[in-house]
Formats: sequence, structure tokens, C-alpha cells
Amino acid sequence: MIDGIYYSDDQFFRFYKDGTLLCCLIRVSGEGDLKQILNWFKKENPTAGVRMIRYTMNGNTINFKFPAPLGDGRMIEYTGTPKGKKEVILSSLNHTNGRKIKNERFLRLE
Repeated sequence: MIDGIYYSDDQFFRFYKDGTLLCCLIRVSGEGDLKQILNWFKKENPTAGVRMIRYTMNGNTINFKFPAPLGDGRMIEYTGTPKGKKEVILSSLNHTNGRKIKNERFLRLE
């Protein structure tokens, strides 16, 4: 299992070693926003708009899915691998619009 906050553009994931995953979409405009985001990812009391789901690991492969933002019940599926402790490489499939993203880099927020 992995631990930490990882981000790419406007997508943030907070992985916990127990399999809990918090995620949200947000546009960040500067260093101050990043510091504020760190406070949002508390599984005991996540900020409104932060989704809490579960992720699994099979060997070195991460898998998870969550409802697409449109609220029609369709899912976005992710699969990928951690690369050391500094980044996670994820591919996704959005079942609402069919959009596929391959090998997107998510960097660890320190």
C-alpha cells in the first residue's frame, strides 16, 4: 500500500496505507492553495467535495474507481503503479464519455 498526496494538474489523490483514498478535482493557482489543500485530506473529516473511496493493490498495481462528476452513476476507473515514493503513474477510463488517459504522472506533494 502507498501513503501520501499525489497530484497532476487539477486532480489530487490522498492515499492511506489502509486502502483509503481521498480524491478531488481542483484548480490550483499558487503555493498558498497547495498548503490549504493539505488540510482537506483528513479521512476522519474530509472537506466537502472530497470523495472517500477504497483502492486495492495487487502486487505493484494500484486499482480504484469512483463516480464520474456528472452524477449519472457511471464510473472512472484507474489503474497504475507507484514509481518509488515520489510519483504514481496512472491510466484511466471514463465510462461517461469514453475518454482514456494513459500513463499520467502524479507527483507526490511534500
